[in-house]
Amino acid sequence: MHNVGFISSSIAHVLILGVGLVSLPSADRHDVSNIEILPIDLVTIADVTDVKKGDSKAKPKEKIQEKTKKAPEPKKEPPKKPEPKVEPKPKPEPPKLKAEPAPPKPK
Repeated sequence: MHNVGFISSSIAHVLILGVGLVSLPSADRHDVSNIEILPIDLVTIADVTDVKKGDSKAKPKEKIQEKTKKAPEPKKEPPKKPEPKVEPKPKPEPPKLKAEPAPPKPK
């Protein structure tokens, strides 16, 4: 009686699968008849478009030169000399005062 949950779960699963197989309708076969095939031509973009750079009435040149701009050269600044560090003067120590010896204790 240790496996009551396992046994009842197994029986319930088998019953649900059996009911599903019996009650659900079977699937119909797919009709695979001859289908009309369409011809396809591969066309590149260059075949469809005729785009050219420039004016269509311009005279053709042998070389096309594109304008390029040079970046301005950076200005070189002279390196700055480091300023010498000034160390603060040490404060003079206050004079040490000697403590007076304690008076002798009477005997």
